[in-house]
Amino acid sequence: MKDVVTKLQEYVDNINLNIHKLETRDPISKYVLPDDDLRGSLTLTFDEENFGVACDLNSRGYHVLCKETEEVVGHVKPYSIIGSLPLIWELQVIIHI
Repeated sequence: MKDVVTKLQEYVDNINLNIHKLETRDPISKYVLPDDDLRGSLTLTFDEENFGVACDLNSRGYHVLCKETEEVVGHVKPYSIIGSLPLIWELQVIIHI
């Protein structure tokens, strides 16, 4: 995750450095307004404490997913792929919003 955060920050820094070069929808939409001394910027923040998650193997969602997987694949064999837990956490956040 540290590599991902670092890369995302590089993208943000590049956008902020070149914000005056970004395409706009029309001549009135601008990210820099020199007459008003305004310059837009992009900021990303990360909650580094919440990049992982433990899956509740007794949850209703887990049991439904297992049942559907068994119907399609024919069996259920839980496993972990390195890096998948942050994705699960992000899905949980999206679902709870």
